[in-house]
Amino acid sequence: MSNKTNNYSNSSNLSDCFNQSHFNNSNINLLLISIPMITYKVIARKSPISGEVKYYPQRCGTDRVSFEQLCERVSHATTATEADAAAVITECVEQIKLSLLDAHSVELGKLGTIYTTLSTIGQEVEEDVTADDIVAVNLRCRFKPKFKAYLQKSAGNVKFKKLGEDA
Repeated sequence: MSNKTNNYSNSSNLSDCFNQSHFNNSNINLLLISIPMITYKVIARKSPISGEVKYYPQRCGTDRVSFEQLCERVSHATTATEADAAAVITECVEQIKLSLLDAHSVELGKLGTIYTTLSTIGQEVEEDVTADDIVAVNLRCRFKPKFKAYLQKSAGNVKFKKLGEDA
């Protein structure tokens, strides 16, 4: 574990972070890069019934945050090093897989719960039902209400930028 400390990791919003007196330039630069912004483009859709064309905003595909970038972000927001973060996340993924294979749902703190469901084929007689009637195992996530609410436009946490325009 590194010896670095920060008191902003529990802050509920970005402006609280900037009010902390212990910021150095590298922390501020990291946060400036991390300001949430969803880019959208305008697309035309034609109604299959009336043939009328309307224009709608559609989220643009964006780059992913790599595993390494995620670990770096975690290390900047906690006392963990990037290697510590990578080890913990990797082991969490392994334990989640094992728990799901053991038919357990897995609660992920403030995020929500991951669980499995089955796609199956029905039989007319109960005795005819076998494991062969299980077509697929589906992975589901039920997000916690507070997590979902945080990402709603009405919460004020999500900012939008039209493709081709400055933020």
